[in-house]
Parts: sequence; C-alpha cells; structure tokens
Amino acid sequence: MSALVPAQVHDLVAAALRAPASLRAIVVGGARLDPALYASARALGWPCLPSYGLTETCSQVATAAAGLPAAAPCPDALPVLGHAEIRAGADGRLSIRAASLLTCCADEAGETTMRVWDPKVDGWLETEDLGRVGPSGVEVTGRVSDSVKVLGETVVLGRVDDRLREWAA
Repeated sequence: MSALVPAQVHDLVAAALRAPASLRAIVVGGARLDPALYASARALGWPCLPSYGLTETCSQVATAAAGLPAAAPCPDALPVLGHAEIRAGADGRLSIRAASLLTCCADEAGETTMRVWDPKVDGWLETEDLGRVGPSGVEVTGRVSDSVKVLGETVVLGRVDDRLREWAA
C-alpha cells in the first residue's frame, strides 16, 4: 500500500509505468484526482483510491472503496470513514466532526505572544470546501474561496495565477 498526490500519479502515467502485482492500493490525496488521470492510472494497474481530507483532520475522512474493477469510472462520491461525520450546510459548505479533528489553532500574535483558539462550533469544523453528502458518501464540488493550504501555508491561487502571468510575459 502507498499514498500519493495526483502529481505523482500523473508522473507514473506519463512514464507508462505499470503497477507491481503486489500493490494492493494507493490512497490519493492532497488534491482532487482528475477522472481521466484516474482511468489512465487504473489501465496501467495502479489501484488508485481517491480520498478527501484536510490538514485539520490529520489526513483523510473519506476514501473510495478498495476492490473496484479496473474499468470502473472514478467515483463521484467517496464513502465517509467510520471515525468521521460530514454534513453540508444550506450553502453547500462542508463541515466535519471526527475523532482525528484538530484540537485548536495557534499563531504568533506578537513577538512573544501566542494566540490559541478553537475554530470548531459544537465539535464541527466548517471547511472551505463545497459539496454534497448522500447515502454513498461525500462529493466535493468546489471551494468557497480561491485559497488552499500547501505544506501548512495558505496559498491564494489568484496570486499564483497573477505571478505566472507576470513571468510568462
């Protein structure tokens, strides 16, 4: 078993590498796994299991079921793992309650001061993700904002686009 991010799956597919027969599953997280990339990887024998999670949940809270036929399409909804609950608000924003959920947040509030707070409300963490929750699991459909966390740092994707355009000009 292994865990990869979509960029690594892309590299395996681009190199046309076949999966070793002993590999049972690859949990793919960190970003959405594109359905076309999923299909290409599965055709090469890579047993990819798309997952959904956050840094604040200590990794995944929903993961595709193992054992899907190689030709099965990329699942839209991911089964929620037993330690977690996910709900969607009226606006589609996902909230999570889980045994693996963070206890608190902390940051520097000054040179010698630390600010500590609990972002949960009644045990639920409201995420920046939009989606639907149904009998087959959670389907993530988008984001509330254009920011994501990369290695624990908030990255505003619009700024990245602006910088890329500057460099390309």
